[in-house]
Amino acid sequence: MASVLERELDLTLSEEKTLVTPVTDLLVLTGPSASGKTAAAVRLAEHFGGALVGANSVQMYRGFDIGACKPKPGELCDVAHHLLDVREASELLDAAEFARLADAAIAEIEAA
Repeated sequence: MASVLERELDLTLSEEKTLVTPVTDLLVLTGPSASGKTAAAVRLAEHFGGALVGANSVQMYRGFDIGACKPKPGELCDVAHHLLDVREASELLDAAEFARLADAAIAEIEAA
C-alpha cells in the first residue's frame, strides 16, 4: 500500500509538476519514521536524475537491515545511494564524521 507521501508524489509527477521549486540542486526530504521517505526519495531521484545521500543514523551501520527500513535491493539498483552500510555496529559515527562523509558524497555526486 502506498503511503500518503507516495500517493501525493504520484499525483504531482503525473501532472508534470514538482513538489518544490528547488533553488539549488540539493533537495532534502524529511519526515517521521515509516512515512515513506525512502520510496519517495527514490521516485524523486529517478524523476530528476539524482542520487540519494542517507541521513538515517541506523542505516549507516552494516547489519541493521530490518529495523532501519533500508532501501530494497531493486531500489539500490535504480538510484545511486550514499552513506548506507558505512560502519560496523561496533564503530563510532558522530555528527562531525557524518558531516564529512555527507560533504564528500555530495561532492562526488556533483562531480559526476
